[in-house]
Amino acid sequence: MAHRRRPTRPFRPLILGVGLVATLLILLGPVPGQAQSEDQGKSMISSDLSPEEINAVSHKLTGQFMSPFCPGKTLRDCTSGKAAELRDEIHGWVAEGKSREWIEGELVGRFGESILAAPKFKGFNALVWIFPFLAVLVGLGLVFSYLKRQHTVQLATSVPGVSTRDDYQADPELDAELERELADRQS
Repeated sequence: MAHRRRPTRPFRPLILGVGLVATLLILLGPVPGQAQSEDQGKSMISSDLSPEEINAVSHKLTGQFMSPFCPGKTLRDCTSGKAAELRDEIHGWVAEGKSREWIEGELVGRFGESILAAPKFKGFNALVWIFPFLAVLVGLGLVFSYLKRQHTVQLATSVPGVSTRDDYQADPELDAELERELADRQS
């Protein structure tokens, strides 16, 4: 009888390592380089923009915020009258030269972080950004493990050069005992 080896679990250290990195990212907050780019983005929107540029910037901004009036829609796509008023207010802020961060802070202050179409990469919200990558890694690990296990099972059941049917030799004593037991059951 061939001894079947228990498959190893090569991805356990990988999964633990990814989990540790994710936990550290959540606990430590934003990456230092990320804070620098946020400071650079706090520059005021130029008040010398043409009306077309103001429309383009405000149109882009309204696509980056969820509508508090139409669940599941961005502010740009919401057909509510209150959403139209909020779009006009954002348009006015852009025309005044307010920064994107100022506008975001104003809207988050009024409606909470649920108005953000994409959550910030900090704290518990970091899981929203990390989870898809972890899910892909774990999925690939499971597929690889399954395929490796299938390959191992196939190797264990088919040994090259050995045919079990040709090498089988019946034990005459066991055959006689089997015949007796079958005969006893039939009578």
